[in-house]
Amino acid sequence: MSYLCALFNREGWLAFIVFVSAPVFSSAQGNNIGDYSSLDNRAQSLSERLNAHEALLAEILSRPDPTNPSPRPPRPIPPQSVPPAPQPGIIPGGRLPAPRYDQSQTSDTSTPTPASQWGKPEIPLRNDGYYLGIVGGNVLPLDGAVRWKQSPPASGMASVPMQFDKGYLAGVLLGRDFGFIRVEGEHNAIHYDQKNGTGSAGIHPVLFRCIFEKEVGTRVDLRAGVGAGITLAKLNDGSNSYRDGSFCYDFLLGIGTRFNKTLSMNFDYRYFLTAASDHYEQLRSNLLTASLQFDL
Repeated sequence: MSYLCALFNREGWLAFIVFVSAPVFSSAQGNNIGDYSSLDNRAQSLSERLNAHEALLAEILSRPDPTNPSPRPPRPIPPQSVPPAPQPGIIPGGRLPAPRYDQSQTSDTSTPTPASQWGKPEIPLRNDGYYLGIVGGNVLPLDGAVRWKQSPPASGMASVPMQFDKGYLAGVLLGRDFGFIRVEGEHNAIHYDQKNGTGSAGIHPVLFRCIFEKEVGTRVDLRAGVGAGITLAKLNDGSNSYRDGSFCYDFLLGIGTRFNKTLSMNFDYRYFLTAASDHYEQLRSNLLTASLQFDL
């Protein structure tokens, strides 16, 4: 009995809740549908009003202007004066002129100079042209002899051998450098003594020489040359003096080094000899010379 009462009470409450909520739900659904219909109607009305407004504006803009019925012609533009051409050397407006390029010349595609070589232009050390020099050296003479014509009743030439000690050389020269060949003239004073100390020899040759040079570096040249000329020699054997002139020759091998564009030094070996004369035999010497050269 108690179970049936409880079941009845539960089913009764459920029926009561359904009965009460049904009208509320139906009224709410009806209100939502009504609100949606109202918004749709308002949007359609707004769109129609906008279309009508646009049509009215288009019609108003197409009407003629009542205050200015005839259009005015455009005002003529006054002619502008041509600005004067800029004079050479004057920049108008304080602006730099545009650079001009010669289109006929091809662009330079050479490799740019490294920054480390800026300010160091390459200057050739050799200067073809005239030069002036001074010469000094050591003389290693070979044995010689003086001779004279015997008086009657003897006939022929008599000679006395002479042995010489080493001596010195000093001179000046003037020449012209043509690049690979030099032509120069030189005057020397050669002096050496007799070994026993009683006599001496003095030779003053004037030589014209041709020298060939071979470059082996920026500052170094190899030299080879030959010269010929005349000489005046004086020999003293301690009791008599013998003076005479003859031809002379020399052969040169050496090396040259250049300090700068105008100054160089040459170190040479020369073999010098004279022709025999009526008063002396051939005079022969080995010469070790150094010449300081100044380019003119």
